[in-house]
Amino acid sequence: MSGRVTRSQSTKDNKRKRLSVEAKEEIARKVSKKEPMSAVAAAYGVTKSCVSKIMKKRRSVERGTLQPKLGRPRILTPRRAALLVRLSRAAPYSTARELANKLAEHTGRSIAADTARLYLRRAKVTPRAPVQKPLLSLRH
Repeated sequence: MSGRVTRSQSTKDNKRKRLSVEAKEEIARKVSKKEPMSAVAAAYGVTKSCVSKIMKKRRSVERGTLQPKLGRPRILTPRRAALLVRLSRAAPYSTARELANKLAEHTGRSIAADTARLYLRRAKVTPRAPVQKPLLSLRH
């Protein structure tokens, strides 16, 4: 082979290393004493980013604060999403717009019809339409 690492070799070499709680405490102590992160990482056979994550978690625990969640906030809480599903099952032939309006009446929070459709699809509630009545005259 000409210096290329095959897939099987790379997975063997890059096994994930699990650190004990004591080792993590020791890493945190060393970094707190101003030892370089790269030196600490090399001593324990982990990456610098691993040491950085250990320190970040430790700081958040010491402060007693939860880290803010990343990403876009949810439009509906799980409780409101469940209410939307219950409203849909109570009135099976309601449109998404009607369900969104009913939800707004109950909760005071208005949502778009597309959002109602999205949450209903996630809950595996299929759209339903009333059966078409047969035409009454030959002309129609």
